Amino acid sequence: MLYWLLAGSPLSLHGLPASEWWAQLVVQGVAVGLGSSFLYGYAIRQLGAEATAAIGSLTPVCATLLAWLIWNESLDPLSALGMAMVVLGVVCASGLIQRTVD
Repeated sequence: MLYWLLAGSPLSLHGLPASEWWAQLVVQGVAVGLGSSFLYGYAIRQLGAEATAAIGSLTPVCATLLAWLIWNESLDPLSALGMAMVVLGVVCASGLIQRTVD
């Protein structure tokens, strides 16, 4: 939308050079798409489906922390508290801490 307002015309695929969209297709479609699917399947085999699903919930936490560290994004206390609660939930749900029963 912003590009459309500034340039006066909508951005479309046929207006981009092929080298631009081919690179994007290869990186996001093939490398990220196939790579993440392969690694998720590998994690399920190694950790089990329940632990892998629980650990997958850390994705927004990791993305937020990386944005805060690398790009100096703001991180308010309420968001930090929410992230801490997600981490605690993942630790409990994934079985990383197991109780010993006597």
